[in-house]
Amino acid sequence: DIGCASGEMLCLLSKYFSQVQGIEPSKKLAEKAAQKGFHISNDYFNKNICFQKKFNLITCLMVLEHVNDLNDFLEAIVDNLEDNGILMINVPNGSKIVESMSYFDIYPEHINYFTEKSLMELAFNHGLKLIYMEQVYGNGYHLTAFFKKKSRKYLFSVKKEMDIIKINHILKDIETVGVWGIG
Repeated sequence: DIGCASGEMLCLLSKYFSQVQGIEPSKKLAEKAAQKGFHISNDYFNKNICFQKKFNLITCLMVLEHVNDLNDFLEAIVDNLEDNGILMINVPNGSKIVESMSYFDIYPEHINYFTEKSLMELAFNHGLKLIYMEQVYGNGYHLTAFFKKKSRKYLFSVKKEMDIIKINHILKDIETVGVWGIG
């Protein structure tokens, strides 16, 4: 868990995974997480961090909005993710903030805001394929997305990925669909 704070997500993940690990820049929070019995690196996550092995799942919740160099950060995540491994991201939903004029939700420490498309493009540009994305918390003020590390040759374009999301949303309650004339 990148930015694991005091280890709440690690507690949840430890119910499903035999080994969990966190990285947290705050010494105080890293110590709290370590007191719960987790292996914690007290550092900022970056491309120079070396772990003993790659991960099947990396979680990055409420972190990307604070990151200066998103490309280096995502490159480091992908480097530490097993092939076909999963990345779970949660970020503030920039579209929702602007749409609802909730400008009080714009914080000086948040240097990045994301839309569904911008988050998908960032992930796509680093060899990640969207599995699932939804707007969560209240009226959708956060985006939670799951991506899979795949070979780039299997990735669709971001436009096609967005079309697939729209189609899935439109057809979510429909059981039978007929399609003609699509190649």
